Amino acid sequence: MNAALRPTLLVAAPLAIEAFAVRAGLPGLHVVRTGMGPRRSERAAARLATEPAGAFAVAGVCGALRDDCEPGDLIVASALLGPGGERIEVDASALASALASAGLPVHEGAIASVAQPANGRRRTDLARTGAC
Repeated sequence: MNAALRPTLLVAAPLAIEAFAVRAGLPGLHVVRTGMGPRRSERAAARLATEPAGAFAVAGVCGALRDDCEPGDLIVASALLGPGGERIEVDASALASALASAGLPVHEGAIASVAQPANGRRRTDLARTGAC
């Protein structure tokens, strides 16, 4: 396929270590460090909306809320849960199937966005939302 016609993947990574890991694993990929938290995410979303891309992904480290998730597993969002309780449904089936067909450990489920790491009761409350 002509390189000009090939879809490009734009990857947003909130933390520097996450951006570093993606760049190290997939050299040449367009990775943008966005910063962590709602304000930085909003600013990054406005900036990234002008970036040309055929596909978009967010890559990062997260704390699993389900017992069947292991370190290194991939979570494909079937819904996005905002810190204020908002929910956006996402069709994850095609991407999850493709990753599983490639032999990668993948789970579909809701992803909860939080401003700070969740521990204790907050973590339990997040798990009750159905988030992975």
